[in-house]
Amino acid sequence: MFSKHHYLTHDIHKGSRIFVATINDELCGICAVLHFPHPKVKNIIRGHRLVVLPDYQGFGIGWRLMNLVGDILINEGKRFTITTSSPTLVTKLKESTWRCTQYGRMGSHGKTTTAKGVKVGLFDSSNRVTTSWEKR
Repeated sequence: MFSKHHYLTHDIHKGSRIFVATINDELCGICAVLHFPHPKVKNIIRGHRLVVLPDYQGFGIGWRLMNLVGDILINEGKRFTITTSSPTLVTKLKESTWRCTQYGRMGSHGKTTTAKGVKVGLFDSSNRVTTSWEKR
């Protein structure tokens, strides 16, 4: 239902914890999060997908959902981070209590890796500025 409305891939990781937003019992948005494997910090959760269906965009649903998810995770003793290139979301984040942890271009064109001898293209954000944020 949400896959065709996200700009990256259509897949949501099987290990995701998914939060949903509804209006009058109708699904209007999702926020999927994943554990972020870190060699030293064990309690980081990262945003995986934030999608609001087109009929519900422009009302702040995604922003409210992401903040509510962050509050839930922080209350569970977790840290919550997101990465985005959405200019609208970056503007909202700058005006909020979220802390910017990274700003700039990441990746390089044509970067690939091999998995069991098969070439796999990596996510490449070198064409756009990305920002990373942590909820406070």
